[in-house]
Amino acid sequence: MNPQIRKGIGQVKRRMKECIVETIYEVTERGLAGWRKPDTDRIKINTDAAINRGAGMVGLGWVARDSTGAFLAGAAIPRKGVCLPKEAEALSMREALSWIKAAGWDQVDVESDALHLVEGVHSASTESSFGLLVNDIKELATSFSSITFSHVKRSANRVAHHMARAAVSMSDSCLWQHF
Repeated sequence: MNPQIRKGIGQVKRRMKECIVETIYEVTERGLAGWRKPDTDRIKINTDAAINRGAGMVGLGWVARDSTGAFLAGAAIPRKGVCLPKEAEALSMREALSWIKAAGWDQVDVESDALHLVEGVHSASTESSFGLLVNDIKELATSFSSITFSHVKRSANRVAHHMARAAVSMSDSCLWQHF
């Protein structure tokens, strides 16, 4: 493996562990909203995206945790090309839901710091490219026995945020699983 790639993967893994430790507990500091555990028997998914226009890259990031706050899975996914931020956020959520469904989890709470995306999932369809992505998310949502979508402050979405930011400088997707 290329030494730069190995180094980058190591950095992402270290930062991901740091972020998980920082956000697992229901701690609020300086008035910032902290991450909260889902109810018993539910999985919480946090999603985010980042864009590096100069490099022509989009980074998608998501993390899944159980009702104890324990890390279950996460991904940092680089994509070549650029798009609008709201489209990148929708791509990240769609990727996460596809993977979560394939893993067999069926009781899911989805959180994003992208208010327009959460509002889009709760509203009528639109014909824009963003609307098409939101429609994909809505279609995926029908395959879960129970799913919720909520908006959270960025401070409650840090792990997904850091994974998305790391992804824009990666050449390959990284998926971590612990279950």
